[in-house]
Amino acid sequence: MDYLTSERYGVTEHHVRQIFMGIRGWFDGDESKLFPEEPTERYGKLIAGFGGRAEVAAQSAKALEDEDVRWATELATWLVRSDGTTQDERNLLAKCLRVIAERTPAANIRNWCITRARHLDGSFPMDRFMVHNFNPKFLAESAATGIVHTLRVIMDPDKIEGMNHHIAFTVGDETCGLHLRNSVAVPTDGWGAQSLVTMSRDIFMGVVSGRLPWSEAFAAGDIKVSGDIEAVDQFRMSLENKGFAG
Repeated sequence: MDYLTSERYGVTEHHVRQIFMGIRGWFDGDESKLFPEEPTERYGKLIAGFGGRAEVAAQSAKALEDEDVRWATELATWLVRSDGTTQDERNLLAKCLRVIAERTPAANIRNWCITRARHLDGSFPMDRFMVHNFNPKFLAESAATGIVHTLRVIMDPDKIEGMNHHIAFTVGDETCGLHLRNSVAVPTDGWGAQSLVTMSRDIFMGVVSGRLPWSEAFAAGDIKVSGDIEAVDQFRMSLENKGFAG
């Protein structure tokens, strides 16, 4: 390979997959991919089929020792992506990823593997990047209505399953709403809502930014709820936001 075809950013086998999927779609003829198991359940069943977590960990470590890095990484991934993972298992996968990082010529793959390995072994946790946060500049420049309507994209649909409830929000001099139905939140103007949440813009911004827990502001009387308090609580607890869920 010359400098034009060297694998400095990505590798050939990844680009082949990307091109294939772009032209032919995701199905490659592998029967098991038609209706696959949910990943967490699949990993759990594979681990059980291989004889348990200790056996899978032992086989992964042995594969890594034998320079079978691909298989070692796959086995360790089962352990980390399944329920009940331990720090030793996370360290094992981190070790596999560090080997990949050391050997790949591709900068983007190397950087991702090192970052993921450092998260897994705890040397540089990435948890704060894995939650939804609102940018302070965005909050300062945005109308409360737009922010309330944006809440629909950080909502866990499983946590509002079966709900059919319209909630209005009055934030300062703005009023808007979200109608929860069919596990989605539909933006509204708040007219005809069954419940009403009232607070000042400063309190709202404190909650949205995560600096002020909802429960604390509610207890202090800074947030007022009329209507179905339980429904409002169910909604706010469905949001991936520590201010609303707090």
